[in-house]
Amino acid sequence: MVQVGYLQSSASGQNLIQNGTFRNYPATQANATELPPGADLGGWSSGLGYSGTSMYPPDTKISVQTGSVVYYYNMVRQGIFPGDAANRVPPSNTWLYSNGNLSGLPMTVWIQRVEVRPNTDYLFSFYTSNAISSERDLQSDPILRIEVDGKQVGKDIQVYDEADPRSGHKGRDAWDRRVVHFQTGPGVTSIELKIIDLATDSNGDDLALTALDLHQASKEEIIRATAPSGLALFPNPAVRSTRLDLRTLPEGSYEVTFIDAVGRWIRTEQHLGGEMQAIDLRELPVGTYLVRVRSGKTNHTLRLMKE
Repeated sequence: MVQVGYLQSSASGQNLIQNGTFRNYPATQANATELPPGADLGGWSSGLGYSGTSMYPPDTKISVQTGSVVYYYNMVRQGIFPGDAANRVPPSNTWLYSNGNLSGLPMTVWIQRVEVRPNTDYLFSFYTSNAISSERDLQSDPILRIEVDGKQVGKDIQVYDEADPRSGHKGRDAWDRRVVHFQTGPGVTSIELKIIDLATDSNGDDLALTALDLHQASKEEIIRATAPSGLALFPNPAVRSTRLDLRTLPEGSYEVTFIDAVGRWIRTEQHLGGEMQAIDLRELPVGTYLVRVRSGKTNHTLRLMKE
């Protein structure tokens, strides 16, 4: 193996994932025999064959890339992960490339067994990009499923190519943060994590993956991480006050509106993005409210319970 260091901890606690940025990769050559499914690839394995490092893998194969790439007559064009300052995740120039699917069956792209604690909440996060050139819009996009000990956690994740309006990237190469939450059961001290690609068409289905992280999570962090765009209210339910986490939004003024269960606008406040904001609830009647955060094209809605 070539050892060049890898992410050891997350912003919130110890990262339990080994080699989450794939910087510890097999030292293979272009003319070498591929490594078979299940081989140790640096603390992780795959249900797919490893075709080599820094090379274009055939369909239904994987390869760790060590920088930006352009492959297959400009059909594949992928930049390195630039980092995520909002979540304190550093950049990485190494990433896993999974090519399209010829098998017609779901592909297990990544596997790792991790030691955990029983009855504990965890957040599993990673970053994806569609490796097809942002100038193209092919038929098939990766559809990812996360499994813990063979059971699905979270919803399936579609990795739209950047030319698809649903990606929100307007044709620009970009990486997206993905987060799922799960809780271990009584007596569980070890789990097997899998990332599975459900797409079954080789016309596209090119996945870039990096910056994997698994750590114990507080209730507040779970609410924040699984809310739209990382926004959250905590505590929730709340009695006298709550905090509105706007740290993932750009700096600037945001209109925060409270709407009751029958659609009446109760009050509107101004708060600053990029910060944690205190909200006084003492004059708000008991009930359930929608909290709308707006500024220009930004429009998010959270749910608050006042007790």
